[in-house]
Amino acid sequence: MSYRRVASRFDRVNQWLQFSRQWHVIDANQQDAELLGDKIARYLAGKHKPIYHPETDCGDHVVVTNCKDIAMHAFDWKHTSLGNNLLRRRLIQRLHLFPDSEMPEFVRQNVGSQLRQVQEVVKRADEYTPEERARFPKVVKFAEGHVVDWEKSIQNPGRHSKPVPGQKEK
Repeated sequence: MSYRRVASRFDRVNQWLQFSRQWHVIDANQQDAELLGDKIARYLAGKHKPIYHPETDCGDHVVVTNCKDIAMHAFDWKHTSLGNNLLRRRLIQRLHLFPDSEMPEFVRQNVGSQLRQVQEVVKRADEYTPEERARFPKVVKFAEGHVVDWEKSIQNPGRHSKPVPGQKEK
């Protein structure tokens, strides 16, 4: 006698979630365009799901914010990442691009998860706290007149011009 397990409500909900289209958001600020494009294409095609098959359309929606800083020639991002197949047009329809961090309210309500960025974003020198600056290892001993404070701007000394032979310096 064989035992057959009955699908519980939890199992059915998990199965529905696999087939439903999720909304993911990712920040494109200071990211490599090719690595980011590959990751986005993976989610658009549904390759992250266990039910993925190349001929099925089981991908999710991907919202990309801060994409004004990414520059590629023409539509290279779409062509190199998504390939050339019959599903490409549907995949591009689920790609939502916004130039800055603001997005419409209906998109914000649909977003269910945030994707991890492909590269770590480093802090600028003026974003460190004074405690972090004090803990930073001192490799070189600077001269007395050297500007050490990162927040103080240096006066522009003006444009240096090379003197032309035969003319006096001004």
